[in-house]
Amino acid sequence: MWRPRRHHSVQGGGLTNKAFTSPSLIQITCGKCSCCAPVATTLRKAGLARLLDAAKGTPYEEAFADPAWMGAVLAPQATAGPITSQDIDSYILPPVPEWGNATWTVDLLSAERSVTTAGGRRLPVRGGGGVGGVQVGRAQVVQGDITACKAVVHVVDKAVV
Repeated sequence: MWRPRRHHSVQGGGLTNKAFTSPSLIQITCGKCSCCAPVATTLRKAGLARLLDAAKGTPYEEAFADPAWMGAVLAPQATAGPITSQDIDSYILPPVPEWGNATWTVDLLSAERSVTTAGGRRLPVRGGGGVGGVQVGRAQVVQGDITACKAVVHVVDKAVV
């Protein structure tokens, strides 16, 4: 099971902050300075604090506050129903090592048939064509590619599982 790690070590990978030529990959900040908002700040500003509440007492509480944390977060809207700390792994997509530790953008999700969450659960991906056309698990992506330092947040309409 993938767990968040601090700083620039993700599954043995290193910092790969190169300029990518694909429009599917986002160049993101170094995570060392205050020039970006980490996941926790981004979720609060977007009114998606329910996921932060579920992260309390888990490794994600600290990870979401760390600007160097890498991953994609599927953040349910307020009307999506309850989220518990036991469910939080289902809302986290680890970076993709074979793509230089890239985070899952909407374009990358659109190109896949399934993704594996941080908890090891495989979620089907359906549709394509960007925001509004991609479904992960049971949830539709309604707003995507919100950058949060080295991470990306996708707002979904309901629980993914």
